[in-house]
Amino acid sequence: MESIVIVNGFSTSVYLAPYLRKVGFHLVHVEDESTPKYFKSSHREYNYDLCIEGKSFSEVLSELELFNVYAVIAGTDSGSSLADKLANQLCPQKSNDLSLSAARNSKHEMFQVLMAAGLTATEQTIFRNFSLLEAWLENKTYPYVVKPTISSGGTGVRIVHDFPSLRSAITENVSTRTIYDEEPEVLVQTALVGQEYIVNTVSASSIHEVVEVWKVQRNKSGVPILSHMELVNNNDVSLILVEYIRKVLDCLGWRSGPCHSEVMIVNGKPSLIEVNPRLHGDMLPDILTPIIGTNHVLKTVDSLSLDKPLAKNLAPPIQSEFCIKMMLHFHESGKIIKQPNWSLIEKLDSYKGKISRIVNGTYVSSSHSVSTSAASIFLSHPSKKVISNDFQKIKEWELSIDECLNSNELPRKVIL
Repeated sequence: MESIVIVNGFSTSVYLAPYLRKVGFHLVHVEDESTPKYFKSSHREYNYDLCIEGKSFSEVLSELELFNVYAVIAGTDSGSSLADKLANQLCPQKSNDLSLSAARNSKHEMFQVLMAAGLTATEQTIFRNFSLLEAWLENKTYPYVVKPTISSGGTGVRIVHDFPSLRSAITENVSTRTIYDEEPEVLVQTALVGQEYIVNTVSASSIHEVVEVWKVQRNKSGVPILSHMELVNNNDVSLILVEYIRKVLDCLGWRSGPCHSEVMIVNGKPSLIEVNPRLHGDMLPDILTPIIGTNHVLKTVDSLSLDKPLAKNLAPPIQSEFCIKMMLHFHESGKIIKQPNWSLIEKLDSYKGKISRIVNGTYVSSSHSVSTSAASIFLSHPSKKVISNDFQKIKEWELSIDECLNSNELPRKVIL
């Protein structure tokens, strides 16, 4: 029996294992030491035939060499580097270019590779000291984006419009360990001003099939926290994005597996924000199957099934109805003492599901990233008006989330 290895199979990748088992694969989970704690709560050990954790690379490799490994997949960003190394050793025919692994994980190296290949990319510099930064800023204009070179879910990302804000954002990042509990390397980029999109793809043998295109809405200043995103597979802009993202993936040596990319359309032209070599996180993939006939997880399974080869599609699958994912946020800090009245939104016509991070007894800060948001809500309906009305009702209901907090109690530990 052939084996599939999933490295850090958390977040959306928890849905992979059951489908892979159905098509006949033996499943092994490998946990990298750098896995953020908040991911681990989503781990489903019962989905695997074997789970390996707390071992060195050579020990993991020796154990996996006992199996007929068909493919290695990264479940989260934190597992990407290890997945690349394991695939190169165990199943080179299903591996990605190992020499470009760092460029797929570090945003700075990613943009260096793109610029060398002549693809559109924003100007950037690694922060060393403020004197060098001020020299780099000459003849450039605000706004800028400050972010860790390696992060996830928008953690540490700030948009700044003047030098005091820039200094503050850098100081905050430098003094805060990354989501992977590492000392950060801080990147400063000229901000892309336009419309943001998400492009979810699956690749096999360097064929990149686009599965979903999402139009993204964020807070445009300070912390660019996600408001909501709308599935726009039928939008004409998807054709531009499909062509562009294929060039980006080729440039980064991506040949096999799912990718989640963020692109800004600036004056009608695409420019990369980042590529994440994994599934789109914080998703309920089965909600999309009735809408587009597949989803990011199912298409990944298809790419590994010999009887379902990928096609170089010119456009993503046509969607049959409207779909939105919206984020709910904490606006205060405190201890969660109760649950909100979910029934008020669960009865809405377009409501399809939720991912809640409201856990009684935990301490939270006001939301500043996906991982610190209160919940993700999924809506779909043939009528855009119904979704719009339900969206407004949920935004009004969102204010009740802060009533679930005791803001007077000082936290012993805040979820980051």
